[in-house]
Amino acid sequence: MRIETAEELDTLTEQQLWAVAADKGNEPSLRFEAIRAWLRPDDGDEQARFELLQRRASRLDPAEVEEDDIEDFYRHGPYFDGAGRLIVEYDGVMYLVDTQE
Repeated sequence: MRIETAEELDTLTEQQLWAVAADKGNEPSLRFEAIRAWLRPDDGDEQARFELLQRRASRLDPAEVEEDDIEDFYRHGPYFDGAGRLIVEYDGVMYLVDTQE
């Protein structure tokens, strides 16, 4: 699902937020904001979201991600590499998250 501005995220459902995050055609900053919004639902059940994210994740060998391939706004938390893959780093371990529901 493609969007043009971050303001559009405010009107999306949780499924649409995930679709925006998964769509490699969206700007990386919009994808990041979409997954961040998805992780913080209105009902406040962030733990359930983290558990779902954990079930979708597989451990990633750091050698598979080149440093200069990582987006400029790399942060601890969810980010996207140059191939558009959603990666979460937690406790020094990198996880590749399956963005296909």
